[in-house]
Formats: sequence, structure tokens, C-alpha cells
Amino acid sequence: MSKISQIKQEIYGIEGGAFQEVCNRYFVRTYGSELHSTGSVGDKTKTKPGRPDSYLVQEDGTYVLAEHDP
Repeated sequence: MSKISQIKQEIYGIEGGAFQEVCNRYFVRTYGSELHSTGSVGDKTKTKPGRPDSYLVQEDGTYVLAEHDP
């Protein structure tokens, strides 16, 4: 199995809240702003419906929106 296939299998195997947390961490590292995670509930192991799942406000006042879906 290729490394890419293995990574895909691991992603598909995790629970939605855990996947969203991984995506949020990547999102913050990429854009470096304060994260607003509107799609997380409480301890971040559960998700709630709605869009976007997360967003950041950049220094110039623009928004970066993210929808997390494996």
C-alpha cells in the first residue's frame, strides 16, 4: 500500500470531531490567525451542522472560511 493510500485510510477511519480538529490545526498553521471554530461542540470531539466549520479573520479584515469534510 502506498503512503498516500495509507494516509487516506487513516483519515477515513477517524471520527468527525477528531478530523475537524486536525483540519483546524492545519488551518491555523497555514494562516496564523485566531481560529473561530463554529462547527465544534464543547470538548471538540463532536461536531454540529452549519457552515463554515471554521473561519479566521486576517489582519487586513478579510475572512478565510473552511468546510471540513473527509
